[in-house]
Amino acid sequence: MAQLLLPRSRVGYDVLVYVGCQRFLQYRQRLEIRADLERQYGIVLSTGEISALGQRFLLYLERLHWKGAPTLRAALEADGGWPLHIDATGEDGRGTMVTVLAGWRGWVLSAWKAPTERAEFILPGIQRVAAAFGAPCALMRDLGRAMTEAAQQYVQSLETPIPVLACHQHFLSDIGEDLLEKGHNQLRDLFRKIKLLPHLRAFVRQQGRHLGEAIGPGRDALDRWLQATDHAHPIPQGVGGITTVRSLAQWVLDYRADGSGQGFPFDLPWLNLYGRCLHLSAALQTFLHTPPADGKVRRSLETLRRILHPVECDRPPFTSVGDSLAKRADLFTRLRAVLRLEDNEPRMCNLPSNASPLRCVGSAHGEVPPEIYVRLST
Repeated sequence: MAQLLLPRSRVGYDVLVYVGCQRFLQYRQRLEIRADLERQYGIVLSTGEISALGQRFLLYLERLHWKGAPTLRAALEADGGWPLHIDATGEDGRGTMVTVLAGWRGWVLSAWKAPTERAEFILPGIQRVAAAFGAPCALMRDLGRAMTEAAQQYVQSLETPIPVLACHQHFLSDIGEDLLEKGHNQLRDLFRKIKLLPHLRAFVRQQGRHLGEAIGPGRDALDRWLQATDHAHPIPQGVGGITTVRSLAQWVLDYRADGSGQGFPFDLPWLNLYGRCLHLSAALQTFLHTPPADGKVRRSLETLRRILHPVECDRPPFTSVGDSLAKRADLFTRLRAVLRLEDNEPRMCNLPSNASPLRCVGSAHGEVPPEIYVRLST
């Protein structure tokens, strides 16, 4: 029995593994784990006990990892060597987490907390990893001073020097910030100046209140309109029209969906917002060219166009800032392609042509822009 139970605990190793996997692989909360243990296995634990088991799981896993270092080392040697990738990340006042990867395998070989990002706290970790898993054939680092110094000191200690490479992702991040930060901030300030997002959110809430319980039939009418083979006909009447206008405004508010989740400068949310505003402005111009017979739908379209009017009429000067930022973003995208770090499926909302503002809607008769159509269909 003593071999089955954890030292100074009333549960076994199987419970420890279950809690660890649920916590760190399934990202579940303590209360969820506690409820499942009681419901499925009749095991009653406090949330404090679950926290303690989670920490114990990590300690045992770390010891198992280092115990298995000879096996991992043999696998890396069979690959013909391994490049050491090292990076550090952290928040102010909370220290720094340093991580070492076997580049080709993608294995995390070590991770440790450093009080601050300085070479004296990084070099010992590199040396420990090399002693356990063998000397790397190359070292990939970021562009920080501490990481640069630690890598240089480690390579100088070797009998046979190895290449030290700078990470292209960090290089791109630095270039992107220099190239795009000023314009991106200017565009953000212009949107805040006209309070576009608060006005759009208020508009969506107002339309939702007008719909009330009719939101269900409104969505059905919207679906029928979207499924029609000819999207050149006017917006639906009645609740279907109100639902459509509300969805158009919500599509603009969903501008962050055009990003990849990598953050600035790889994502440019304010430029995406600008692009969606221009697309919707062109679509509204087309829809109002032949105004809907339903007065409520027409007034909703006119209200939405008034909200977007400052962007469309270039007051304040959105065009110069937006066009300049778009050109710089294109340069950055081409640089990413050269370094083979571009998005496989770029989702940025392209700006419509200045020469033909209706080009993005397909025709002067009013087809919904493809980006808007996709949003409404989901």
